Amino acid sequence: MSQLNISTGKRGRGVASTSASTVSALSSSTDLASLFECPVCFDYVLPPILQCQSGHLVCTNCRPKLSCCPTCRGPLGNIRNLAMEKVASNVMFPCKYSTSGCTVSLVHTEKADHEDACEFRPYSCPCPGASCKWQGSLEQVMPHLIMSHKSITTLQGEDIVFLATDINLPGAVDWVMMQSCFGHHFMLVLEKQEKYDGHQQFFAIVQLIGSRKQAENFAYRDRLGGPKYKGTEDLTNKVVIVTGANSGIGKETTLELAKRNAKVIMACRDMEKCEMVRRNIVLDSKNKYVYCRKCDLASQESIRNFVTQFKKEHDKLHILINNAGVMRCPKSYTKEGIEMQLGVNYMGHFLLTNLLLDVLKVSAPSRIVNLASRTYRKGQINMKDLNFENDYDEGRAYSQSKLAVMLFTHELANRLKDTNVTVNAVYPGIVDTNITRHMFVYRNIITKILLKPIAWPFIKDPMQGAQTVLYAALDPSLAKVSGCYIQDSEIAEVSEDAKDENMAKWLWKVSEKWTKLNVM
Repeated sequence: MSQLNISTGKRGRGVASTSASTVSALSSSTDLASLFECPVCFDYVLPPILQCQSGHLVCTNCRPKLSCCPTCRGPLGNIRNLAMEKVASNVMFPCKYSTSGCTVSLVHTEKADHEDACEFRPYSCPCPGASCKWQGSLEQVMPHLIMSHKSITTLQGEDIVFLATDINLPGAVDWVMMQSCFGHHFMLVLEKQEKYDGHQQFFAIVQLIGSRKQAENFAYRDRLGGPKYKGTEDLTNKVVIVTGANSGIGKETTLELAKRNAKVIMACRDMEKCEMVRRNIVLDSKNKYVYCRKCDLASQESIRNFVTQFKKEHDKLHILINNAGVMRCPKSYTKEGIEMQLGVNYMGHFLLTNLLLDVLKVSAPSRIVNLASRTYRKGQINMKDLNFENDYDEGRAYSQSKLAVMLFTHELANRLKDTNVTVNAVYPGIVDTNITRHMFVYRNIITKILLKPIAWPFIKDPMQGAQTVLYAALDPSLAKVSGCYIQDSEIAEVSEDAKDENMAKWLWKVSEKWTKLNVM
């Protein structure tokens, strides 16, 4: 018993001694912390610490708002106070929410993270556009929204679909909803503004109801889907060629055509990848009439071999979808020495289409669909240096290739009048496919992480991108429509450059020469 009493007593004296030491240390720390108070906002001046010429401190948040030192009225200056920074590293600073009940004190390097997640941190009502002055703890935010903002829809699950039935109403419209998943709540605000320059503008904001640290653990993808093609055509005995069919829009287009019982030839460069995708399409569509055939659009020999093989196997062709393409790639050339983007996006399809025109005419009514891009508006046909031998710029080269596609579509439509073969250009929208791999955002790991999530509200997935392609290829209302530009399943206006008759004819003659073709 005596030993136990002694032991207990020693523990008691030890605890008392430690407590006194702690109190003393805290008192000392509190006194030191007061030396770092900003005279303007009374928050703490933390490293990096700058002083005026007289040695007075002001926090980094207040300095940009001041024209002189608030203490001595002298110049603020930018003198670094290393001595105070060294002292600050040993001072325990109280949490900024100490007046709300937080008793934690920390070194300055841990202060910001703690305050971001502090349970005593007051949260304001996150509801946009409301004059609500409510404040409360994090746990009280959702009950407040449910009770005071009953118009907000709450949806459960990590993947949600929100149908905005009044999306075409005039005037600015806001949709606010909550999404609950992974034990957290996210507020999504989608705003539509009046049309600008002929286009609707949408803005999306996603906010985690929680701390900044928690938000770093999540990525949010918000997609605005365009119109879905609802046609149910039976394409039995119809033959379709899709270039670049083993990924992205081409893959999804092939799948949808196969589901409609078409015979689909996947014209691809990579046969191993093509065969793997083909097997999956056959399983999904239950259509065995899907074939892989080698066609490298960067090689005119490969294109000619593809056409020769196709004509041996088929005597009809009802739909040709020129989908394959490259975008903003480093300077390179096709087998024939043509700048890669012009060669693949335009010249390869020019040759392929012309070599297949006889079969398309025999199979009429038939259709040609050329994949386009809105960037054609920025393009210029460089008649003096069409091949970009000098001053290569990947962006200008891409825009030129897409303007060439538009001019090709325009000229070909004129040449196909009264043949019952139509040709139209389709802009599928901004689609997340492999074609974007050479863009700046995707080449740099930092910008890929930071900028791609910002772009998500405006990016379609490949299935959404395929909808306008299907519309152009199948919709009965387009049976007699030719030479048009189709966007979001609607015929859209084109620039004057895309209808330049003289430029279209000049480009056609050059293309015949470069592809060693002399037809029509």
